[in-house]
Amino acid sequence: RAAGVPMVVAVNKVDKEEADPDRVKTELASREVIPEDWGGDVQFIPVSAHTGQGIDELRNVYQSIKDEVDHVILDLAELRGFRYHSGMVVSVYVEGETSPIARGGRYDHVGESFGRSRPATGFTIDLRRLTQCASQLALEESQRKIWAPCTHDDSDLLEKMKSLRQSGDIVVEDLLGEEMDLGSQGYTHKLVKDAQSWSVVSLNN
Repeated sequence: RAAGVPMVVAVNKVDKEEADPDRVKTELASREVIPEDWGGDVQFIPVSAHTGQGIDELRNVYQSIKDEVDHVILDLAELRGFRYHSGMVVSVYVEGETSPIARGGRYDHVGESFGRSRPATGFTIDLRRLTQCASQLALEESQRKIWAPCTHDDSDLLEKMKSLRQSGDIVVEDLLGEEMDLGSQGYTHKLVKDAQSWSVVSLNN
């Protein structure tokens, strides 16, 4: 709306029992995005990726306008909750997990209440679950899985981890700093520091 370009809103997941397209219209109407059937100029199309509902309508809209404008952007971002996000939102999943280990998105109104609106992106990561996922990584033949302490201000350690990863080793930085049985978590080695440098030590020693 701020860019002054025509919009078509695809209301996704309408096949869900809890789907409430009217709530979506109400939320967007409060942002001056008024549906055509409410007297506005914005076409709303119910869409379901599961059933295919609405896909043909979106294709028809695209075909009808593609020759009349400079370019067409299909923004299929899910604006979760219509809260502070103003653009694309991202959720990161790993195999075997049903909920994201990281999520975030774009929001363009940081500081607006204080008279200085600035664009920004933000994200959150579940470090505990991320560490658990890393500990479950399967090793390839001859590959080492190396535990490393979390010491961000040690440039020698960071360089050592980078070098080991480039050579094919799995290096997991212990972001939580919790005591654990490294062997039971699949580690084969750990990084330890002697008087001058960091070295890789086998857990079998």
